[in-house]
Order: sequence, then C-alpha cells, then structure tokens
Amino acid sequence: MNKYNYIYSTILLLLLVSNGYTQSSVQDLTGYLTAVRSDNTKSVPTAMFADNQNEAVLIQTVTPYLSDSLDIVRRKAYYITKRIGEKSADLQVRQQTVALLTKGIGDSDRGISGYNSNALKGFDKADFSQSEREALGSFINPQTPYLDQVVKLAGYIGEESYRNGLVAIATSEVDFSIRWASRLARARMGDPASIDYIMRKLRQAPINDDLVYDVVPDLIYTRQGIVFKFLEDIINSDQASCLSADPDSNDKILCGYRVMEYLAPVIEDFPVAVDEFGDVQVDDFEQALVDVRAWFTANPNYKIDSNKY
Repeated sequence: MNKYNYIYSTILLLLLVSNGYTQSSVQDLTGYLTAVRSDNTKSVPTAMFADNQNEAVLIQTVTPYLSDSLDIVRRKAYYITKRIGEKSADLQVRQQTVALLTKGIGDSDRGISGYNSNALKGFDKADFSQSEREALGSFINPQTPYLDQVVKLAGYIGEESYRNGLVAIATSEVDFSIRWASRLARARMGDPASIDYIMRKLRQAPINDDLVYDVVPDLIYTRQGIVFKFLEDIINSDQASCLSADPDSNDKILCGYRVMEYLAPVIEDFPVAVDEFGDVQVDDFEQALVDVRAWFTANPNYKIDSNKY
C-alpha cells in the first residue's frame, strides 16, 4: 500500500468511526428523552457526554425537546444541554448552549426557569453573545422566577443597559434577598453607591459563622478590591469566632480558614491550590493560613479573576 492509499484509508476509517460515534450518541440521546416521557426515573446515559467530537450535533438534536409539552422532558433536556455545553472547548457550542439556556429562563415552569438562570453561572463572559446579553436584560423584572439569581447573573455579565433595571429592583417592594442581590450586582459592575452600601453593612456586622457562610460568598461575587480588603482583615484576625467543622467539637476556630477557601479560586497566583471543582487542596490548614497571610503582605496588588461568575 503506497502512502497515498494509506492516508486515504486512514481518513476513511476516522470518518466511519466518527459517524458511528455520532449515531451512537445521538441514538442514546433521543432514546433517553423519548423514554423519559413514560418513565422519569431513567438515568441519563452519561456516555453521550464523552463524545467531544459531535457536541454541535448533540445540541442540535436536543433542541426540539426544550419546547416539549411535558415539563419533565424539558427539564431533562435543559440538564443535558447544560452538561454538553459546559464541558465543551468549542466557543460556538458554548455560545449556542448559552442562547438556549437564556431563552429557557422564560420557561413556563418556575423550576426550569430557575435551573437555567443558575446553570448560566457556569459559563464564561465570552460565551454570552451580544444578543444573549440583551435577552438576559429582558428578564430583569419582578415577574421573573428566582430573580435574585437573574440579577446577579446580570451583574456578572455587566452590560451598561442593565443598570436602570437593577436600580428599579433595588428600590422596589420585592423581598430583601432580591434587593440585596441587586445591590451586589451593581457592586460587581463597579457602582460606588452600592459598594459603599455593602461596606456600611459589613462594618456593623459581627464576624461569625452566619457572616462567613451566608454573606462571604456574596462578597466574593462582587470582585471589588475594597470588599476583598475586608476579607483580608478576617484572614489576618486571630479572633476565634467560628465553629469548628468537627461536629463533635464545640471549640471556636479562626474564621479566616473558611474565607481562605472562598478566596482561593478567584485570586490569581493564590498560594493555595484548588482542584477542577474549585475546592482547596490543603493538608495543613494552619500552615496554609500562615502562608496566605504572608502572601497578602507580599502581594498587595494581587489580581482578582472577574471572567467567571
């Protein structure tokens, strides 16, 4: 066999293998979503998520099911869409996924709407095309389910056109949690009045478990330097005012340990490693806290990663 025949045979084989893989993953997908109509206990065939070569075809295949008359079918279809898009390295696939999930915020089922606004947090800013950014803005209104999620997603994307809607939410009669989310979103967008509002609240708040577990994740979300300085102060504090993670212990520990974990995934070159899920990889927390304190002293102008939610 000469080299040209060899190359031709290799290409043909690859095409056949790819086509077979496509047919298999598409059949798994359509078969599952058809079966869900009569048995919603069936597990999603995870093999389709391993097909990295045909993600666009899979997204195209799942799309009609996103408008199915049955809530359970739409729910499963959105879950599959999110899983395929989030793992993809193809920008077009990710942008198509974002387009579908954004449209899904308007689903008639509140749970599905909330799932989609939450799912969009897993995508980079570059995955949101201008049309999807504009579409997201249309959901900044009191009728949207899980509005707190939507306004924080809007703050992350940061379109200037969102500002009036976010101000209206913050001064409306909606629940405090939604008004607080609007303040956070505007802070994420750099609004000085919102940042000042948050800092005034923080100066009045006791440093304890409630603040660390309920408020600090919101503070991390803002990605604002002055807010992060407040978190640095907690890390540098020797006041033990948080409960130990050990359920059998009533001893108080430094709140800085947990804050350190929150900060690790969002600060560039942070001295504490994190895994693919954002969880810290630490064997000795006491030494890690010592190292982090020293690192902040040596790196006062560290960079905060604002490209992810």
